[in-house]
Amino acid sequence: MTIVQLEYLLAIYRYKSFSKAAEKSFVTQPTLSMQIQNLESELEVILLDRSKKPIQPTDIGLKIIRQAEKIIFEMDRLKEIQKDALGDISGELRMGIIPTISPYLLPLFITNFTKSHPTVHLRTEEMITGKIIEALKNDELDIGIVATPLNEKGIIEIPVYNEAMLLYASPESKLYSKKKVDVNELDLDDLWLLNQGHCFRSQILQVCKAYADKKAMSSFTFESGSIDTLIKMVDVHGGMTLVPELILSYLHKDQLKNIRWFKKPVPARQISIITRRVHLKSKQIDVLQAEIVKGVRKHLSQNKDLNLIPVL
Repeated sequence: MTIVQLEYLLAIYRYKSFSKAAEKSFVTQPTLSMQIQNLESELEVILLDRSKKPIQPTDIGLKIIRQAEKIIFEMDRLKEIQKDALGDISGELRMGIIPTISPYLLPLFITNFTKSHPTVHLRTEEMITGKIIEALKNDELDIGIVATPLNEKGIIEIPVYNEAMLLYASPESKLYSKKKVDVNELDLDDLWLLNQGHCFRSQILQVCKAYADKKAMSSFTFESGSIDTLIKMVDVHGGMTLVPELILSYLHKDQLKNIRWFKKPVPARQISIITRRVHLKSKQIDVLQAEIVKGVRKHLSQNKDLNLIPVL
């Protein structure tokens, strides 16, 4: 029995397919199949029910998979202990980041991070929060950058920064003339929203108190997966939307005129690094957190009177 065989077994369990597991493990399918057959012969049990589509573990196979997960975890931990002892900060860090954070945060720190830590390969993918949590639990990601708190069992949250939520309003909007806006003045009929599944959408709906009492919607609705698209809709068609504070660095002069701050307490969101195993790759996580804080510091207000909106 080898560690490689156990890793192949876990890959099949994760992807429910020999071909997909082989692809993700960077080996040919015959090689992977042979290693699993050798493992079954050595253990004298059938680990996988190949008659089912997708492939499922047998009862004994599932027990062995659970034990294999513990073995691989401890092997990874040994490697991290060795790296920590040598002061080594290197290797791959797999990160998922939600689309309402990614385009505004990544440019603020990624260049300095890669220059300061060239031996760390930061592999990044945009995903919604639910997919990030699923990928963390399946060990397909090491960390995520999301809005919190999530209160998700088995997920550890490391708060990094708070950012205000701002109103972006067209000159024709009834709130445009105000210097600061009361959240109770928001009307859902005037707001362009993100698609369902985006946590920023749920936070907007919580800010918009009128949502719960809404009886009817306007004759035209549009939802997008991109805050930038919503801003363009406001620019062209009027209305309003809510945007995160970091977006201010990317708006041109005319667009900045459309930004309105809310009255105190200002609605805000908490941005955190989340992980399932904080003690693995802790050095990489620490330096990443430090670079993010350094990158966003000058782009965020120092307003202490923030009302952190939970993620539902």
